[in-house]
Amino acid sequence: MKEYTPPNKHTCLFYNSKDELLDILVPYFKAGLENNEFCLWVVPEILKSEEAKSALSKAVENLDRYFEKGQMEIWDSRDFYLKSVIVTSFEMLEYWTKKEKEILGQGFARMRVGGDGNWGLSHEYWLNLNLYEQDVNRMIEGFQGMALCTYAINKLQLHQIFNLGVSHQSSLCKRMGQWDNIPPSDFCKAQIK
Repeated sequence: MKEYTPPNKHTCLFYNSKDELLDILVPYFKAGLENNEFCLWVVPEILKSEEAKSALSKAVENLDRYFEKGQMEIWDSRDFYLKSVIVTSFEMLEYWTKKEKEILGQGFARMRVGGDGNWGLSHEYWLNLNLYEQDVNRMIEGFQGMALCTYAINKLQLHQIFNLGVSHQSSLCKRMGQWDNIPPSDFCKAQIK
């Protein structure tokens, strides 16, 4: 498995399948663990936390030690994001700021997050998710870490793809069998006819 680190601190991953998701996230977290980074993986409904842990354990020797020392956490997306009835951008940014201070205080080099956003695609949550992604994009440069936000492309409407592409520093998408890095300017140029 090729090691891969997204090119920016706030990257969107559009995936078609569980295999595509694992192709990027397993080496992403493997690199983070090896670099003494705190790693937080919020998995989508198609991939349960135990399944994610199993896939990661095939690439990372003695994975349990990272869980034991608090360097790795895996959450199901609904449990992580929807603990309260309404998830606001402010609440999530407040959480990340507090978490950053906590992990740096524990001696980790920085934070590496992989969070699935499919929970927020419904009409009920879309505005909050969209505002959250825009706010993360603005604050990420001063943040000690990186975030890879994952979205199942088959669950997205065209306007959502454009909004997500613009609100990240770059987007990864598999085209013709190869991962391609798409800048936000390409989403800005695209027009719906």
